[in-house]
Amino acid sequence: MPLVCKQSEYFEKAFEEVFEYLYAGEYLDDLSHCFEALCICLMFLLEDLKALAIVKLQQKL
Repeated sequence: MPLVCKQSEYFEKAFEEVFEYLYAGEYLDDLSHCFEALCICLMFLLEDLKALAIVKLQQKL
């Protein structure tokens, strides 16, 4: 898992996707977004989004 800090571009994009899911219930199908969201889910124990990210990754692979 990459090291993130609040000034990194990775941090901003990854959390943007997670917040979109948490507040709007929407989730993008882009493979890179699935992986980023999965990393965040593992860090913060977001089980529902983790399951969705895993399904999306499996569909793309």
